[in-house]
Amino acid sequence: MTREELEDKVRKGEKICHVDLKGVDLKGANLSNAELHFVDLKNSNLTGVNLSNAILQEVLLDNVDLSSANLSRASFKNVEFSRALLWKTNLSKADLAGANFSDTRFSETNLHGAKIKRIYKLSIESYPIIGEIIWI
Repeated sequence: MTREELEDKVRKGEKICHVDLKGVDLKGANLSNAELHFVDLKNSNLTGVNLSNAILQEVLLDNVDLSSANLSRASFKNVEFSRALLWKTNLSKADLAGANFSDTRFSETNLHGAKIKRIYKLSIESYPIIGEIIWI
């Protein structure tokens, strides 16, 4: 699936299921309100992507660049963020239940009001985080 096809399907409100998007350049793509289930986005460029209000379930975001991305109010159920870069990423009011953040780099990340439950391998000691996290 190409970037254009993906954006078109999201615009039409179609669910995206069982799709391999490894390495696709989605820089600045508007995927707000998207529903992604069992999608592989490993090694993709998601810089500046808009995934606000999106639903992501069992999505692989390993080794992706999410710098300056808008992920506010998105739901991330059992999503793999391993080795991802979240620099100036907006995760405000996001639901991060079951997400895996092993070796993920945070810097100036907005987690204000984010819901965190069953998070795996999240370390925030050495990274500047903006906002209040809701631990549930």
